Amino acid sequence: MSFQQRDPGLDLSGIGMPGCRLHVGMPFAQPAISVAGARASLTLQISSDPTFAGTNLYAMAAVIGAINVQPLMVVTSNGADLRLDVN
Repeated sequence: MSFQQRDPGLDLSGIGMPGCRLHVGMPFAQPAISVAGARASLTLQISSDPTFAGTNLYAMAAVIGAINVQPLMVVTSNGADLRLDVN
């Protein structure tokens, strides 16, 4: 997750991930552990302070240890743009 977006994304071919792009800056990461074939979920607590209204948070997932995918054994998602609204 990040407050920075990279558009169209950094090409990751140079580190063994052909066809993958990094769509977010990397100020913080949130690990989630899942067993094979299961889903992982994360809870993000955000204050209801109205000053956060309209803030964008960018997210991207990476699965480490994905066998037979590419040389680095990492699968990445597309980037997601989350807009925070306070009601």
